[in-house]
Amino acid sequence: MAERSKAYPGAPLAECLDNLRKIKRSIGSGPYDREAVAKALGVAPATVIRDVAAIVHFGLLKRSPPDGYAVTELGQSLSKPLPDEEPILLKESFRNPDLYREVLARFDGEGRIPDHLETVLCRHFGITEKAAALAARVFIESGRFAGVLLDDLSIATESSHADDRVNRYGGSKEKASPGNGVESKSSGKCDGQQDFHFRLTQGNFAHLTVPSELTRRDVEIIRKQIELLDLQVGDNSIE
Repeated sequence: MAERSKAYPGAPLAECLDNLRKIKRSIGSGPYDREAVAKALGVAPATVIRDVAAIVHFGLLKRSPPDGYAVTELGQSLSKPLPDEEPILLKESFRNPDLYREVLARFDGEGRIPDHLETVLCRHFGITEKAAALAARVFIESGRFAGVLLDDLSIATESSHADDRVNRYGGSKEKASPGNGVESKSSGKCDGQQDFHFRLTQGNFAHLTVPSELTRRDVEIIRKQIELLDLQVGDNSIE
């Protein structure tokens, strides 16, 4: 039996977004089958499988039983985004594939994706040797397009893209604080504070305000509070 690779997007995010817009212009938001999608994209039904699968991986299309697909809420927003929300939506789409979340989590502490990503995908993430080159190329190209990766493969911090950005969930204008490398919110707060905004599940959002200068003890206290929240959630969490 041929070796089976872990699932991964077979086309870059930019291409998938372009295809999604073509599909919406031609046949709307669905549901529709693969043959209709192939016609909208001007390709053969046999070759559209990769395109559809990649768009699904990035959370822009979803399966619509019995045999169809429909545009997701994220796909609707990204197909015609407001200027200030597009960077946030692109990052959300890039982090949708399971593989991409796993890779980012693995290297988040180092702050950089390794140059030898192709080999890493083979050894640690279930990607076959035959598929590794394409999987690595699509990951890097999509990450740069989404603003998650910088040109040198560093993982972008929020402050890398925070200048005069409007938060699509709270409507608050944010900008990078000079020299501190973190993101703060220009909403009339006193100097010496940092505001962090986190996208949660089910459309929720969390906010954390901390002093600009933190000690290791401060971070440990925050970590303990997170651990308490984890204990409160217990087995009742919704994935």
